[in-house]
Amino acid sequence: MRQQTAFPEINRWDPLSLALGDASVAVLCAAVRSVSTDQRWDHAAHAALRAGASALADGPPRLGLYDGVAGYGAAVCLLSGSADRYPTLRQQLDALLLPAVERFATSAPPRAPAWPGAGYDLVNGLCGLAAYLLLRQDGRASDPTLAAVTKTLADLLDDLESHRLVLPAGGSAADVDGYVDLGLAHGLPGVVALLSLVLRGGPTDLPAVRRSVRRGAEWIADHLREGAHGPGWPRLVSVNESGWTSADRPAPDAAVAAARPGWCYGTPGVARAIFLAGRALEDQRLQRLAVTAVKAAAHPHAVSQLASATICHGLAGLLLVAAHFAWDTRDPELHQLVTDLFDQLVARYDPDSLLGFVDVEVGGQVVDNPGLLNGAAGVAMCLLACAEPAAPAWTTLFLLA
Repeated sequence: MRQQTAFPEINRWDPLSLALGDASVAVLCAAVRSVSTDQRWDHAAHAALRAGASALADGPPRLGLYDGVAGYGAAVCLLSGSADRYPTLRQQLDALLLPAVERFATSAPPRAPAWPGAGYDLVNGLCGLAAYLLLRQDGRASDPTLAAVTKTLADLLDDLESHRLVLPAGGSAADVDGYVDLGLAHGLPGVVALLSLVLRGGPTDLPAVRRSVRRGAEWIADHLREGAHGPGWPRLVSVNESGWTSADRPAPDAAVAAARPGWCYGTPGVARAIFLAGRALEDQRLQRLAVTAVKAAAHPHAVSQLASATICHGLAGLLLVAAHFAWDTRDPELHQLVTDLFDQLVARYDPDSLLGFVDVEVGGQVVDNPGLLNGAAGVAMCLLACAEPAAPAWTTLFLLA
C-alpha cells in the first residue's frame, strides 16, 4: 500500500487507528463475530486489541476517533458489547480519555484563519470524541464528559456565520470571507448529526441543544439547491464578513470538484444529518426533505462518479447511508435502492486484487487499502450490515445511527 498511495503520510498503519490500523481490524472482527460462531474471529480481535494496548504504553497518544485512542476505545466497546468484557482495559481507557476529552471540550474553540475541522469534526475532533462517548455510555462515568462536549458543539451552532465554523477563503474572491463546510465527516452536518443522536439517546430536558439542532438543520436546509437530477447540497457555502451566504458563489477549485454522492462529502451524508435532526425534533418536513434528497443523489449518473468501492468517498458509503434510510422509513423505493447498490458493490469485487476491493484515491491511484474508512474492511462491514434488520452499533462511528 505504501508503494501505491499518493498520500503515504496519511495512509500508514497505526495500531490505534480506526481508519487504518489494528483498531479497524478489531471492529471488523466484532462485526463478523456477531454473525459467526467461529471463535477465530474473537481470537483475531483480541490480538488486535493487544497490539493497540502495546501502542498505548509507548507514549501519549492522539485523542481522535479515526487517528487516536478514542477509536481504539470504540473498538473495545464494540467487542465488549453487553457482556462487559475487558473491564480493566476499559477502566484504563476511562482514566486516560475522559479527563482529556473534557479538557479539550472546555478549551477555547477553534476559529478562522486556522482550519477548524480538526477541532470539531468527526475524524479528528469533538464530534468523533462524542461518537465514542455515545458508544461508551453503559455507565454514568462518561455523562459529564459527553455533556461538556455537547455544550461546546451546541455553542458552535449558535455562532454559525461569525467565523467559528468558517474555513478561510484562501484569496479566491474579494467579497468572500470564507466557506462553511457541508461534509458529514468534516463539516456542519456532522455537528448536527451528532447532536441529534445525543437528543435521541439522552435526557429529554436539553432545550438549548434542541434549539441548536434546529438552527443548524434549518441553515443546511436553506442551502439546498436544485441540480440536474433533483435537490442536493454543495460541498461548501460561501460566507462574507457580514454573514451573507450563498451556495451559488464560487469556491476554491481544490475544495469543490462537483460533489459526488458520498458519505464524507455530498448529498447522502448531508441528507442523513437532516433526517436525524428531523427525527430528534419530531419534524416530518425535515425528514421528507432528507428522503427526497437521498433518492435524487442515487441517480445512476451520480452513482457512476463513485470510482472507489469504499465507505468514505465510495459506493459502500452511499449504500450504508441508503440502508439507514431504508431501515428507518421502510420505504419500498429505498429498499429497492439498497438492493441495487448492494449488487453494484458486489460486482466491484476483483479476485485479482490483494483484498478483493480497492480504494481509488483522488488522482486515480488504485490502492489495496485494508482499513475501515478507505479500505476493504469497511466494504466487508457494509455488506454484512445490509443483511441485518436494523443498523448495527458500529455505524455510530459514521454518525448514521
